[in-house]
Amino acid sequence: MLNEIAKHFVARGANKVIAVANTIHNKFNARGPNFEALKASSGKSIVKNTLKAALKMLAETGNRRFNDIGRTLEYVRFDT
Repeated sequence: MLNEIAKHFVARGANKVIAVANTIHNKFNARGPNFEALKASSGKSIVKNTLKAALKMLAETGNRRFNDIGRTLEYVRFDT
């Protein structure tokens, strides 16, 4: 299901699509220059770089989306 959602937004030409795998079983085959997947198998550097990129994008577009990142990180239990 997450893969289908990611592919939908990539196909729509979304500015940035960040897929968060909350289990090791999530697989993403969406591709594009604006697509990144956060998953445990990618190692720590991909998480750090993707979060930096997301925060930079938010800083450029305004604060209205900061809550989305917070809710996403809570959902995948990144806050514990």
